[in-house]
Amino acid sequence: MRILTVALVVVALTGIIAVSAKTVLFLRIHEESMRPGLCPGDIIVVAVKKSQDVPLERDFLGRIVVFSNREGGLSVKRVYGLAGDKVTFSEGFVESSVRANDFATCGLAGRPDKAYIDTVPRDQIFLVGDNLPISSDSRAFGPVPEKTLVGEVVFGIPMRLGTCGCRSPVALGK
Repeated sequence: MRILTVALVVVALTGIIAVSAKTVLFLRIHEESMRPGLCPGDIIVVAVKKSQDVPLERDFLGRIVVFSNREGGLSVKRVYGLAGDKVTFSEGFVESSVRANDFATCGLAGRPDKAYIDTVPRDQIFLVGDNLPISSDSRAFGPVPEKTLVGEVVFGIPMRLGTCGCRSPVALGK
């Protein structure tokens, strides 16, 4: 019954989105980096960015996006910094104009003794996963070009039984 309900909701929402003339993608989450909000198996609906030439507005901070990663696949992360923003970060910590405690994050620790400060370069964005201890994101590989942005996650459809809580690196075998 639950799968039928979800399927009906997806079909109805697809119709609503199609009417608004947006191109959308339906993607399945495969990684743990956006826990607790998005878990492996969940489906996300992504509004595809219309033009790569339009700069991102300030209200894009904090939104969840899909981008083309360096391995040629797609990744899902949250926007923590736009061009010109200063971002302070370390392995389990991130701070910018976006306050991490505005979102459900995993492993948010106090400010570390050793942190790095980076100013996001022109035409780039600083992306971070909500599951800070295990996310491979801009804290590791640096800001990414805006042109790699595929689109914004409009909503997620839970496809799991039970809750989607945080999982530590130990629990994931890391």
